[in-house]
Amino acid sequence: MAYIYSQWEKQIWDYLVAEIGNDYGVAGLMGNLAAESILSPGRIQGDLTTAMNPSNAYTSALNNGSVTEHNFVYDKMFPYNGTNYGPAYGLAQWDYSPRRQNYWNFWHTFQHGIAGDLSFELWFLMWELENQFSSVLNTLRNASSVRQASDKVLHD
Repeated sequence: MAYIYSQWEKQIWDYLVAEIGNDYGVAGLMGNLAAESILSPGRIQGDLTTAMNPSNAYTSALNNGSVTEHNFVYDKMFPYNGTNYGPAYGLAQWDYSPRRQNYWNFWHTFQHGIAGDLSFELWFLMWELENQFSSVLNTLRNASSVRQASDKVLHD
């Protein structure tokens, strides 16, 4: 299979279709995720490289404790080879401090293993949609066009 964005796009599609149940809604959401992270879990903002070396270094620093909770939630920037990356992180490019705090809390509470893991990020994305963006989720589940779904994600 040739991938347009990332090696994870089929897995993302399948998971979201199972959760959302509407191809239009999933396509609209995935279009926004593609614009944010190139459909790559653990991607740090500004890392547009195919190999994702800055993102992988940041994720490793998260997983080994070099990036503290405070750094992740509030400082957000990560220097790599003379360039600062950030402040957004992950599949949905979480950048707003309360959302990053939730990411951190859920990642540690459920001891999910590693930051930047696709299955965790998809689960967390659905948790956010269900609990903090229910009107967006409702639109995704009932959208009659990709545009309708995409606009709702983009604006809300």
